[in-house]
Amino acid sequence: MTNFTGICTFPHGGMISTGLLLATGAALAATTYSVVSCRLVVLSFISNTGNFEDSFSRFTQINQEDFTQYKVALGLFQWLRPNGDDANWDDGTCVGYQQSMKDHFAETDFEIARGFGSIAVLLSVITFLWAGINSCIAWNVWQIIILAFLLLSGTFACGMTFMFFRSDLCNSVFPESTCRIDEGGLILVAGSILWFAGFLITVLFIRP
Repeated sequence: MTNFTGICTFPHGGMISTGLLLATGAALAATTYSVVSCRLVVLSFISNTGNFEDSFSRFTQINQEDFTQYKVALGLFQWLRPNGDDANWDDGTCVGYQQSMKDHFAETDFEIARGFGSIAVLLSVITFLWAGINSCIAWNVWQIIILAFLLLSGTFACGMTFMFFRSDLCNSVFPESTCRIDEGGLILVAGSILWFAGFLITVLFIRP
């Protein structure tokens, strides 16, 4: 049975509750930033139809011999449009994918990555709120198990967003292409570690 013990009474211990709150809060920030970021990965590709945006607005071959190397930063829901020269690919504005783009690469792996990214954000909000009321409620064993399951699920959901690397966008849309992790992806890795830290705190230290 759940027992309300009073505000900031820390029935599971002040250090444990604070540690869990900090871990879930940091996981929430890292996960949300990474999912909405336009710099999850950097796509390096060659194209004979222009830069990333031009390639999808006029998806026809201009000159079989005129291939140019490009780079572009991509996220789950946005990409980084350069403000000026294409060479300065890391200086730009985040914009959403246009429908003409998604028509060419919105396949299973791409949608799985986006779906799990959304799930990770939702789980991070739930677990952070749960950790917040941990300071005034004594959980029973089943509630602790559910919390641990949610934290482990968040770790898994963050990991599944890296299905992006298996998407057509990283592998087959352009004649030659490769994706490498960017700052948003690195922060998502940190978020996964924080999720797992919260899971360990829950299973090792929180007792009914």
